[in-house]
Amino acid sequence: MESYSQKQLISRVNRQKALVFIATARNKKIKVKTVQFTGIKTIQWLYIKKEMTFSWEFVCLQGKAVFYLVRNKELFPLILEEGKKEKTITLPPGWVRLRIAGEHASCQLELNRY
Repeated sequence: MESYSQKQLISRVNRQKALVFIATARNKKIKVKTVQFTGIKTIQWLYIKKEMTFSWEFVCLQGKAVFYLVRNKELFPLILEEGKKEKTITLPPGWVRLRIAGEHASCQLELNRY
């Protein structure tokens, strides 16, 4: 996202403002719903063993939102645009953070990982 620096995106600090921000994680499914979300927030920590496949359905009704995976000081864009998609990511084993960056975003995401 253009208005945030790489340093802000990889930081562990959450900077957020929203009317509604709901994120739930059950088993391997993550659901996120936001209304008027502005800022950066970690949604969940994930452990990657070798490679992980993500499938998602993302709808942004207003504003703009982007989802990233952050590992150490590296940034991996995951979801950059609306729609239904699937993506396989191969990373070294370890912990990564799923983060959202948004500007006045009212959006819904359903993310599955395999």
